Amino acid sequence: MIREAPDDPSITIEARRRIRVKEFTGIEGTNFFGDDQGLKSLLADLLPDNQRDDIFGSLSRFGELAGGSWNDLAAQASRPENLPRIVKYDRAGNPVERIEFGRLTAQLRREVAESGLLTRTHSEVQKFAMIYLLAHNGEASLTCPISCTDGLVYALEAKGLPAPSSLPSGQEAPTSERSKPPPRPMETAHGPSPVKNGFARIPMNSLP
Repeated sequence: MIREAPDDPSITIEARRRIRVKEFTGIEGTNFFGDDQGLKSLLADLLPDNQRDDIFGSLSRFGELAGGSWNDLAAQASRPENLPRIVKYDRAGNPVERIEFGRLTAQLRREVAESGLLTRTHSEVQKFAMIYLLAHNGEASLTCPISCTDGLVYALEAKGLPAPSSLPSGQEAPTSERSKPPPRPMETAHGPSPVKNGFARIPMNSLP
């Protein structure tokens, strides 16, 4: 957020530039959607009239979280002591090869998943507006898994297969596809990814 330089004709262009840089306060703690006039103008042209108010309201709530508590979680999770780490062995010395994301990242991922980013949007336009707002906080162990999960859903739909979590209990995939089971959505060691709980599966390191 930048406040305009004083309207004084004696102030040079370079001085105005320095004033604007000095008074730059960032957007942390603001509503990322509410303050983005360019995004709102673009969406107003793209969204149907009968959906615009509902979607703007949803994006305003999402932007408030993205600029508030989620921004704080992402900032804390990016500190060196809180970064994800690869665990090669459990405490008994057994090879496990898993990723532990840590409490803060797991909480952030869980809250974003529960927001309905991939499950309760009216359209692709709304979904990618939400992803755009979320990306203001950096990758944060979110944008890559969201992209991969969304792509997986499209791949399964293109093959005519249900997502693994959508099959009723006891129901199997079509016989012709049983030899090629659909890939599992990305999973984490501490809380849900945008789809499911569990561990991130990583191939074991091969020995020379």
